[in-house]
Amino acid sequence: MCKDIRCDSIFHSTFRLWVGIVIFLFAILLPATVFAQAAATWNYNTRTGTTGTTYSWIDCTTGVNIVSGDDTQASVSWPFNFNFYDNNYTTANNLSVATNGFIRLDGIAVGSNYSGASAYNLTSTTTTFGQIIAMGIYDDYVGRTTSSWARSLVTGTAPNRIFTIEYKNIEISYNASKYANIQVSFYETVNKVVLKFGTDNVTQTGADMGIHSGVSGYFNKWQEVQSGTNNTWIEYTPPYIEVNATTGTSVAFYPTLKAAFDKINDGTHRELLQLK
Repeated sequence: MCKDIRCDSIFHSTFRLWVGIVIFLFAILLPATVFAQAAATWNYNTRTGTTGTTYSWIDCTTGVNIVSGDDTQASVSWPFNFNFYDNNYTTANNLSVATNGFIRLDGIAVGSNYSGASAYNLTSTTTTFGQIIAMGIYDDYVGRTTSSWARSLVTGTAPNRIFTIEYKNIEISYNASKYANIQVSFYETVNKVVLKFGTDNVTQTGADMGIHSGVSGYFNKWQEVQSGTNNTWIEYTPPYIEVNATTGTSVAFYPTLKAAFDKINDGTHRELLQLK
């Protein structure tokens, strides 16, 4: 048996390659109806603050375990209807939660392999991972300690529920023994996304936090874990004009009233129910 460190490294790399192949094949075989096609024609309004003012940390200790381990992912169902950029998600849709610190909304997180996640740079044109919530995206590990997890929790009551996914003590950079606490909350009805950064002792640069629509030009890079401010949040609010209709596109958001009426007049929305 080879006990040389280089052999161990080769074994680990080979194992990761096979894991990546399995995830890729799983993505191909999964029914396409589970996910939406990434779309975006507008950017979110944003504001930031300190945790405990406006938004507080949501403890997911009693939540449901989603995934753990190295270079893998698991799917979790939406608990309510939600709009993200120009995509309308329902309880028939899933989110793909990767152990490398990101959530994909429009497909399987096949970029959960360590090399792709480590190289990911959240910029306008970085669309290869699709529509994601970046939560310390890097070569990460979930479950290194007994207090490390990726869990989901639904709080509140309809139509004002909050769906939270928390990375508790996620290891940023494989085998670095450096950890961070990061979570994202989705707000029912108002379609807000709130990303929260807790505490960390991370020294690895390049672990981004923010959102990307999967479409070039529609994204927001908030901060990196290593240089970011602890115990802070960023709120992503859709443009303020919401159109609801019974035929055509049922729900959409626009930055101005004129933009909304233009879409009504061109037939995108028909049999209008509500404009707010």
